[in-house]
Amino acid sequence: MSGTKKKRRFGLLDGILCAVLLLTAAAAGCYFLAADRSAAEGYSVEENDHAVTLLAKAALTGEETELSAAQMNRLLQKKIDTSASCVQQILVRPSGTENEIEFCITVRAKEHDWVVSGRGTLLAETENNTVKAFVFSPEKLRLGRLPVPRSLFFSLLQQDILPDGITAADGKLFFSASLVPASLASFRVTGTAFVFRPKGPVDQLMDKIDDFVRQSPEEQSQSWQELRQELAEQAEQALAEGKDAFDAFRQKLQGQYSSLDTEQIFSEVESGLQSAAGAMEDFVQQNGDKISDAVQDLLDALQSGASSGD
Repeated sequence: MSGTKKKRRFGLLDGILCAVLLLTAAAAGCYFLAADRSAAEGYSVEENDHAVTLLAKAALTGEETELSAAQMNRLLQKKIDTSASCVQQILVRPSGTENEIEFCITVRAKEHDWVVSGRGTLLAETENNTVKAFVFSPEKLRLGRLPVPRSLFFSLLQQDILPDGITAADGKLFFSASLVPASLASFRVTGTAFVFRPKGPVDQLMDKIDDFVRQSPEEQSQSWQELRQELAEQAEQALAEGKDAFDAFRQKLQGQYSSLDTEQIFSEVESGLQSAAGAMEDFVQQNGDKISDAVQDLLDALQSGASSGD
């Protein structure tokens, strides 16, 4: 009698082993996809601090200034380098669509650098005509090459791992305006660059006057001398630029602060302008009577403003 072997039936144990193998293979595949760091390629970081110089010069005029992606990344990296966090690098670049960027964040965890990338909108959050924060709303997030939902991304993005000046809330990332070494009047992203408009000297002065007005009488008495000096310096600078600049400064000061109830502001500015006018005798001789007329016009306006504040 010839023996025949019975075929082995696929049992429960076999099914469990196959399931374990499939899960192991899937987990390994997910891990290698998540651990991929190729998303950071294609970004650049400028090696020098030219961006800081550009913004400082722009703050002297209040003109718009464009920064490239490499320059923007330099500003971000300088902030990250001075902050203790798990975030190793934040890279950004315009996506080609207005107010939209692509980004790449490298986080150090479990002895490995994990890269989160994606795109989203970047807008300025303003208060009293001043940029207070940059608000980023991310979309299409990936961990390595593995797509991840926004809810998971933000549940993992705890505040203690973020650098100072960066917070996460309501599905958005908030970057403090202090990341930029200039007070900003506006910010936008074009298809190719990041566009900043720093506040010019007169705008910065107006901000300080606003702060002064909100102070208590005791605080005003302590900060008046500094404000008085800045008012006189700005008036003198406008005077040096000519009658049109001087008139523009006068009109802006009058238009915004004609109802101030502190006579001290006007009387102290008048005193400072008289001193400045005396120091500019040579300039007046070269440019004729129009400068003297401009000085007298402003002094008359200030005296009128002081009288209306009584």
